[in-house]
Amino acid sequence: MASLSKAEDSVVQVLSNEGQLDKALDVLFHMNTIPLRDTYLSLLKACNRSRALHQAKQVQVHLAKHMQHDYLGDYLVMTLARCGAVEDALEFSHTLSHRTVFSWTAIISAYVQRGQGREALELYKCMEEDGVKPNHYTFVALLKACGRVADLEKVRALHNDARRMGLGADVYILTTLVSVYCKCGSIEEAENVFSVLLRHDVVTWNAMLAAYVEQGQASKVLHLFRQILEERVTLDELMFVSALQACTMLAEQEGGLRKSMALEIGMALHANARQAGFCSGPFILTTLINMYSKSGNIKGAEGLVSTAWIQCNSVTLNAMIAAYFEHDQERKSLQLYRFMQEQGMKVDEYTFASVLQACEAAAEKEEVLDLSGEPLKVMSLAMGKALHADAQKWNLLSDVFVCNTLIRIYGRCGAIAEAEDLFTAMRSQLNVRSWTVMLSAYVEHDYEEKALQLYVQMYKEGMSPDQHTFVVVIHSCGILAEKEEGIDSDRQFVKAKSLEIGTSIHADARRQCYATDIFINNTLVSMYGKCGALVLAENLFIGMVDRDEVSWNVLLSAYAINSEKAEKVLQMYRQMQVETSSVRPAMFVIALQACSNLLEGKVEACNKHDKAYALSHWTSII
Repeated sequence: MASLSKAEDSVVQVLSNEGQLDKALDVLFHMNTIPLRDTYLSLLKACNRSRALHQAKQVQVHLAKHMQHDYLGDYLVMTLARCGAVEDALEFSHTLSHRTVFSWTAIISAYVQRGQGREALELYKCMEEDGVKPNHYTFVALLKACGRVADLEKVRALHNDARRMGLGADVYILTTLVSVYCKCGSIEEAENVFSVLLRHDVVTWNAMLAAYVEQGQASKVLHLFRQILEERVTLDELMFVSALQACTMLAEQEGGLRKSMALEIGMALHANARQAGFCSGPFILTTLINMYSKSGNIKGAEGLVSTAWIQCNSVTLNAMIAAYFEHDQERKSLQLYRFMQEQGMKVDEYTFASVLQACEAAAEKEEVLDLSGEPLKVMSLAMGKALHADAQKWNLLSDVFVCNTLIRIYGRCGAIAEAEDLFTAMRSQLNVRSWTVMLSAYVEHDYEEKALQLYVQMYKEGMSPDQHTFVVVIHSCGILAEKEEGIDSDRQFVKAKSLEIGTSIHADARRQCYATDIFINNTLVSMYGKCGALVLAENLFIGMVDRDEVSWNVLLSAYAINSEKAEKVLQMYRQMQVETSSVRPAMFVIALQACSNLLEGKVEACNKHDKAYALSHWTSII
């Protein structure tokens, strides 16, 4: 019987080591004797390697009947934690008479892996109360937890604890500290830790480079990379990636000189990486594409993809799609997207976002005209419909950004019916920006009455407009005023219907606490001017807390609509010159037109004095 038991133990261990867990468990549950500790250990190790939670719980059930040693219980805790069942691991650990540093560390690490940094740090207190001394793996896990919650004071406390326990020089702890100090915003402390390391290996160099990248300190990345070269450190791909990311950051800073400098350094790094054999990985290819694109050299990015086509994957091509879009080559973005689909390559939400934006930008540019002279957005509309179908297929329509962009594409293409259908279908899950996008589509194609009806519907459905909504709907009221026949009211030509709607919307904006928003107020001044309510336009302008060039422009335009207000235009123009340093060409033209009206006698009761006044302004303007 003993020999049979020993043979069964051996079978279970062999099957476990070969990864055949289900077969091993089948033998285990048919054994007539208590398995050896090594048999359980083999099973748990196999579960650990494969992250096989279901099988680990089966081992737990069997072990519960026969467990005699905490040693196995401790290893079971580690296995459950590493398989993702952290609550089960924690609960089971309470049944043990003694928990070791290994089980504590496994549970803490599992919480960190799940992004629960605070919970991991709370467990450290329990571990201290349990009288268990942490090892360097525990400190690494706890420091990563601090990085997740950006708790700088806790990092410092753990750093002191590690020193006190004789682990202050541990390379794993110090390397993690470099990264975590940086994540918590203390680059100086990261540098101090890096400087005390007795030996810098590839891991520590990369940690410091990554810390500088994360802080956006491009110059320091490049200086450190140069130091790596000077010290003849063995280079790896990550070092090149960090240096290239620094070039990208440098290119994104203002100034053409920085862009050209970034490109020059980036091209040199590219040559070095190619010589070192590091240009075949998709990670570095993606970084190179971003560097070339941000540096203004789209041809360099394109050439890179064509020469390394075999190594390109979906991530690399996603970067190329974004690069084309960034350089106003929307058609190429769309073509590459279609090619990726034809090749069966993965398209993620980031790719889809770039392609949607490319389609929207293409719709703005497409200028093919039909027989009536109207823009005909044939290619963009076809692509928009295809993208709409893709979004349905991949269940992306639940993403508000996707829906909003599709509605905007349909609006740009004049496909109002399609925009309405999508808006109506997804209405229950859309936000205020979605309503505003639909309003904009109506206004852009002169459906201002539909826009105003939709605005009313917003309130009925409990949706509060934001400042963008108010700008769009007030603008639609102004367009309505341009079409309305005016009536004389107190010697003023007023668009009564539009004015009534406009004042009501103005009241809504005040109730929503947007009374001081400069964009809304500028649009209101313009709307009141188009409605003929010049007194309201001027009073609103005078009461504005903030005014800019647009504010002056819309007020001057409001007066310029009525040729009899030419003298008022010139007065406001002169005041504007006093209050603002620059004059837009449009304002200059308005002032000249006012002078012309005075000179030509278009102004009622125009006399020689008025003409002299106009002539003096004319000469001062030109």
